[in-house]
Amino acid sequence: MSAALGPEGRAQLLESFAELSAYPWAYADTDGTVRECSFSFAECFGLARADLLNRKVHDAVGPVLYPPFTVPLARALENGRVDFEGQVRDADGAIARWFFSIMPQAEHGSGRILGLHLVAAQESGEQGLEPAVGAITARLQAMLAGAPAGAGEGREGSYKNPQEVSHENPSDSRFRELMALACDWFWEQDAEGLLNRLEGSHGDSASGLTGRFRQSFVGRTWQEIDSDTHSKTDWDGYKASLAQRQPFKHVLIKQHLPDRTERWIDVSGAARYGDSGLFAGYHGIAQDVTVRVQAEQQVAQMAFLDPLTRLPNRTLVLDRLRQAISLSRRSKKSIAVFFIDLDNFKAINDGLGHHAGDEVLKTFVTRARSSLREADTIGRMGGDEFLTILPDLPESRPAIRVAEAILIKAREAILIDGSPVVVGASIGVAVFPEDGNTAEKLIQCADIAMYEAKRNGRNRVCFFHDTMQQKATKRLSITSDLRQALSRSEFFLCYQPIVDLGSGALVGAETLVRWRRNDAVTVNPDDFIPSAEELGIIDGIGMWIIEKACLQLRIWEGLGLNLKRLSINVSPRQLRQKNFADEVARVIAQVGVNPQVLELEITEGVLMDSSETTVQNLNKIRRLGVRLCIDDFGTGFSNLSYVIRHSFDTLKLDRYFVSRIPGDRASFAIVRSVCALAKELGIEVIAEGVEKAEQREALAALECRIGQGFFWNPPLTVGEFSVQYPGTLPAPRLDIAEP
Repeated sequence: MSAALGPEGRAQLLESFAELSAYPWAYADTDGTVRECSFSFAECFGLARADLLNRKVHDAVGPVLYPPFTVPLARALENGRVDFEGQVRDADGAIARWFFSIMPQAEHGSGRILGLHLVAAQESGEQGLEPAVGAITARLQAMLAGAPAGAGEGREGSYKNPQEVSHENPSDSRFRELMALACDWFWEQDAEGLLNRLEGSHGDSASGLTGRFRQSFVGRTWQEIDSDTHSKTDWDGYKASLAQRQPFKHVLIKQHLPDRTERWIDVSGAARYGDSGLFAGYHGIAQDVTVRVQAEQQVAQMAFLDPLTRLPNRTLVLDRLRQAISLSRRSKKSIAVFFIDLDNFKAINDGLGHHAGDEVLKTFVTRARSSLREADTIGRMGGDEFLTILPDLPESRPAIRVAEAILIKAREAILIDGSPVVVGASIGVAVFPEDGNTAEKLIQCADIAMYEAKRNGRNRVCFFHDTMQQKATKRLSITSDLRQALSRSEFFLCYQPIVDLGSGALVGAETLVRWRRNDAVTVNPDDFIPSAEELGIIDGIGMWIIEKACLQLRIWEGLGLNLKRLSINVSPRQLRQKNFADEVARVIAQVGVNPQVLELEITEGVLMDSSETTVQNLNKIRRLGVRLCIDDFGTGFSNLSYVIRHSFDTLKLDRYFVSRIPGDRASFAIVRSVCALAKELGIEVIAEGVEKAEQREALAALECRIGQGFFWNPPLTVGEFSVQYPGTLPAPRLDIAEP
C-alpha cells in the first residue's frame, strides 16, 4: 500500500491516523524517543502531539506523570510487556489515574528490539486497557506471522513479509506498522461518498479480508451500511459536516450480517485531496467495536433494566415519561400514568419465600403486558410497585379500560408450588396535563391515587383528584403525630359485640383500637394502622392493646359479666417478634385472666408465613390455651389446609361475601361451602359485617351461629357497652376519657 501512495499521501494519511486513532498510542525508539503518536495519547498528559514527537517520552511527560516512564521502559526492554498505573496531574493540579502498557517490537528472525509500543487507558481490565492491548497484540502477531502465500505489494489487505518489512525504508515500515496498530481497516470514499477502498487484516476469515467481505462495504455509503442506528436528523448533520470538509470522529455504525448477528463499527475520517489540491473524497480508519458495544449494552441493561422482570427500572421509566410528556406537548394528546401496587405480595413473599414472590412478580408482568399496546411502557419501581405509561391518548377514557383489564389479570390465581394464591392490585391513575405537567408530579399524583384505592378496600382503580392531595397531606401529619401517640396516652379501646345469630344474646366482643389526636380528632384504624406498621411501632401499640383488653376483661369478670370470648387483633409483624408469645403469657399471668376466653385474630396472610419464629409463636399461644381466629377469611389465601395445619379455632367470614348474600349466587355458594367444611372440621365460623335481617337469616340457615355487625351494634366504648347490655356496670376509666 505504501508504494501506491507517494510520500506526501503517506504523510497525509499518517497524520489522519494520528488524529483519528481509537486508542491513545505511541511508538518510541528503544531509548524512549517518540517517533509517532496519536493526538489522544498526547492529550492524556495535557500536551500537543508536537510536544511529544522526537522527544524522549520520560522527558516530555516527566513533570506531570508519577511514576516516570524510565523504569517501566527499561523493564519492558528486558522482560517484555509491562503494565503500570500512573497519576497524571493536569494544569489545575487535579490528579487523574491512567493505566499504561509498554510492549517491545522485535525484528523478525533476529529478535532484536526495534522499538516500543505504548498504550494508555483510563480503566484497566476488560473495559479499558485490555481491548487496546489486545488489538495491538493481534496486529503484531499478524505481522510476525507473515502474509499468506502469493501475497505481495499488489494484494490488498495483506502485509509484507516481516523480513522484507525489517529491510524496507524505515519511514515506510513505520507507516505500515502504525496503520496496522491504529485500526482494523483503512478506507477511502470518492467525492460522492461511495466507499471504493477497504484494507486491513481484520475480516471474516483467518487470512483477513475476502471478496465477499469487501462487497458488503464497497460501492455504498456509511449511511447505507448502517442499520437504523442514527436518525435522519443525525445523518443530515453528518452530511453537512462533510460538505464543509470537516473531519468526523467515532461515528458508530451497526451492520446486520447474514447470520443475523450484528457488527458494530467505529468510523473516523478526514477529507483527502488530489495532487492538484482538489477534493477527492474522504479517507479514514474503522474499528470493529462489537465486543465493546455489547459489553456497554450489558452494562446499560444492568443500569436501566430490572434484573428479575427485565422491565425498565425507575430511572428508565422516568426518562420515558419525560419523553412522552415532551411529545404530548406538541401533539396536544393525553398521557395516563398508572401506579400499581400488588395488594397481598408481602404476605406471600414473607410466608412462602422469595422464590414465590419472584414467581408472582414475573407472572403479573406477563399478564399485565398482554393488556398494553406496543407503544405503552410498564416498569418496575421497586418491590411490588409498577408504573405504566399510556402515551398518545385522545382523552382519558381508554385508560379506564386498560386499568380494569390489568386489575382483572391481577385477580387471577397464580399457582405456587401447586397451591393457588390470589394477589390483586390497587391502581392509581393520573392524567397529563390535567393532574400534572412534569413526570415527577404525575407519578406523585398516581401514587396518591393508588393509596386511596387501598384505603377504599383494595383491588380497585382510583383516578386522582385534588381532594386526595389534601388527604395525603393529612396522612403525613398523622404519621408525624403517631410516633408520640402512645406516650401521650391518645389511644383508647372500643368493643364490638359478638352475638348469637338466633337469639341475639351476647357471646363476646372484638377489641378495636381508636386514636384521639391531641387536636381532639378521632382517627380510624384504617388511617393509622398501616402507617404504624410501616414505621415499625405497631409492636408497642399491639402489646398495649393486649394489656388494656385483658385488664378490661378482668374488670368485667369482677362485675359479673362473663364473656365467652374477647377477640384481639394481632399484626403479622408482632408474630415475627421472637418474644411475642412470651409477652402474651406474661400479661395473662400478671393480670390473672382465663386464657381460654382470649382469642387472637390474625389476618389471612399469616397462613402463608412458614417462618420459624411465626410458627413457634403460634404453637406457644395454642399451648397457653388462647384461641386462634383467622380474620377476613376468603379475601386472598383461602386454603383450609393452612387452617388445619396451625390448629385455628375460628374463621371470620369477610364482610365482602356477607354483604352480598343472599342475592349474589357466587358469594352465597362460597359462604355455604366454607360453613359446611368448617363444620366437618370442628371449626367455628363468625360472620363479620352483618347489617341486614336477610343476611342474618341466610347465615342462620347455613348453620353459621355467631356474627357481628351494625345490625346489632357498631363498636362501643366501655360506657356504651355497659348501657347496651343489662347487668353491666360502668367500668373505671382505663384510658383517656371516652368520647
